[in-house]
Amino acid sequence: MIEAIRIRNYKSVVDMKIRLGQVNVFIGENGSGKSNILEAITMASGAEKGDLSKSSLVSHGVRIIDDTELMSSNFIDGKDDKDIVIDIYPTSQVGIENPKDMPRQQYSISPYIVDNSFIKFKLNKNKIIINEGQEIEIGNSELDKYFNEKKEKKEKIDLAKQTIESIREHDFDKFKEYMSVLAEDKPSDADQISKTFLSASSFDDIINNISILISDEESKEMNKYEEAKNNILAVIDDELQPLKEFVIFSPENTALRNFYKEKQIEPLGINGEGLLRTLKSLRLKHDAITDIEDALSLFGWYDSFSIPENLSDIEDKIYIKDKYLKSDFDQRSANEGFLFILFYMALIVSENTPKIFAIDNIETSLNPKLCTKLMEVITVLSKKYGKQVLLTTHNPSILDGLDLKDDTNKLFAVSRNYNGQTIIKKINKDKNFKKADGKKMKFSEAFLRGYIGGLPKGF
Repeated sequence: MIEAIRIRNYKSVVDMKIRLGQVNVFIGENGSGKSNILEAITMASGAEKGDLSKSSLVSHGVRIIDDTELMSSNFIDGKDDKDIVIDIYPTSQVGIENPKDMPRQQYSISPYIVDNSFIKFKLNKNKIIINEGQEIEIGNSELDKYFNEKKEKKEKIDLAKQTIESIREHDFDKFKEYMSVLAEDKPSDADQISKTFLSASSFDDIINNISILISDEESKEMNKYEEAKNNILAVIDDELQPLKEFVIFSPENTALRNFYKEKQIEPLGINGEGLLRTLKSLRLKHDAITDIEDALSLFGWYDSFSIPENLSDIEDKIYIKDKYLKSDFDQRSANEGFLFILFYMALIVSENTPKIFAIDNIETSLNPKLCTKLMEVITVLSKKYGKQVLLTTHNPSILDGLDLKDDTNKLFAVSRNYNGQTIIKKINKDKNFKKADGKKMKFSEAFLRGYIGGLPKGF
């Protein structure tokens, strides 16, 4: 899971911090930057798995602009040549820890153009922890430098010991004479170890003297620090694993209706490709199928659906039963909104789909009342199946299905400030809007009245 994110210099987002929940809804006007927030997470996902190629980013939902100035923030009064910086605060359970006290993974991404044609990205990754209120970059801190110096010193000592063991048969006095000449010729090289050679009376004396240059206590400290550092790195890497699968889904009617086999990613493509394969994988999972059936029952005409076991490649289809019709029909004749909800449910209940994902414009093709009920279903099933979901919408009816009294649900109003930069406002769970008669106002009405924000200005 992702506890929090910080996005800097990505498209319309200059600097934004977001504390996430399990289900997160972003509402705002067209072009406010909602999708840019999701894309920034996708950029972090690509950086984490080491693939920032254009083809991979596009297949995971990023709208690539072949212009480096437009990939990073490009405001009139802003600075040029800024890196995109994305901080991810991972955790095993969202809402448990304060992000400012948590370790984080930082990705610094620099877009550049190759041969005046192809956009590429340079990447720098840093893991950062907080110690006594101070940020420490793991592997590049003063503590790392201190122990690295100790480590280098110990390696020199071990090498010196090996050298002594290999020349024990030689004359010690001649060896000492050689070391004296070497120290005179290169006095800067006469460090502690070579000085120990000069003051020794025998090879054994040298070994004994250089052994105490790094004490047993210092060796223990080095080992303890290395172990602690590796443990922290392992925990962060483990908790970042779900981020690698992050995808922005934008299902399309044609892909859902024709069950395209060609898809950009598995198990589901960003436009809905691969839905039949995912449904087939769920055929024997009774609990998951029941949850899908329950969600589809939001349609008053719906009775059931079935997935035939033996179909040729050109016959891939599901059969849908309308309680009022004599004959079944397949997905090509199904209602568009039905197919969208079938896709969303398969996405949530399948163990093969990403643990963290986004859906852009969740309300597409859905009746407003259906949007409200869909949100109620999503908040329940996301918990049941351990999915973290980020949704964008323009439809205020979505808000009425989001229970903000549950701390794992988050609502954000997204807009642009007077400089054109994307800004975000979290709507608190204790926010109550009242009508003139004192009755509680629905979030959808409060949004349309402009009480929440995220509405177009100027008309």
